Amino acid sequence: MFAPPTTFVDPQKLIINDRQLFNNFKYSKAYFFISGFVDQLNTLMKGKKFSDCPAPSEAIQQISNILTEVRQIFDNTPPVARDCRYGNPSFKTFIEKLTAVTDSLHANILSTTPEAIIELRAYFLDSFGSYGRLDYGTGHELNFICYLVCLLRLQILGTMDDLLCIGLSIFPQYVNLVIDLQNIYTLEPAGSHGAWSVDDYNLLPFVFGSAQFVNEKDVKIIFSRDQAANLKNTNLYMRMISNINDVKSHELYTNSPFISEIHMKPDMNWEKINNGMLKHFNAEVLGKWPVIQHFWFGNILGFK
Repeated sequence: MFAPPTTFVDPQKLIINDRQLFNNFKYSKAYFFISGFVDQLNTLMKGKKFSDCPAPSEAIQQISNILTEVRQIFDNTPPVARDCRYGNPSFKTFIEKLTAVTDSLHANILSTTPEAIIELRAYFLDSFGSYGRLDYGTGHELNFICYLVCLLRLQILGTMDDLLCIGLSIFPQYVNLVIDLQNIYTLEPAGSHGAWSVDDYNLLPFVFGSAQFVNEKDVKIIFSRDQAANLKNTNLYMRMISNINDVKSHELYTNSPFISEIHMKPDMNWEKINNGMLKHFNAEVLGKWPVIQHFWFGNILGFK
């Protein structure tokens, strides 16, 4: 429907001080591309396990390689001793190292459109948390989605197998990485509602993970620590539940009352949970000023 851009610009946060422009965000090209991408991934992932991922294309393998390099930088930047509860100073060192190599990391995947790095750089770096605030939240997760949408818009990705690989391989690889960033660098949750949010940091793993489970009958499986541990490597929802179990000291009922109440409702099923999580993403991420005020607009993901 929209031709890929042929020129690129330094992306701008156009609506950071403009509530009226925020109200019009849902009519923008960026919103159209992002919401459509998330909807499509959600549909494709229904009933799928990670092991159902098809063989990766060259572009998918290149993205995986980039994330592997990011993981290596993280592994080589251990946390330092500090007194504060949130935000290990080593996180800033990690971001500084990543910033220094971001362009070179993308040399292969952007070999035909190297000038596009000016726009991809912003989304990529903001995918891993805030350098200034030492936090991570759904806005950073959204930036990774924007990064992937940019690669689709540039026609570097585009086949159905590519999309399946994004949902079943690339996004889980990203989630595993940012969970470690959150835990090891003790990043502050950005904009979290505490126990009454889906998770302190992430939301989309619950969307896509519930899609993976739509053919399953038991919605109370999440309350079994053993099941969560056993299924965390096949399902995104259980990956998140397993992490909650690992980092918090109480049972899920206490740690996550928002999720627990959903799963305890009569006649609840995974299809209903998936529909609810998708609506929650649209409302609490794409529809919230605190998140979207920081959105980067360029020629790939434009406002008009």
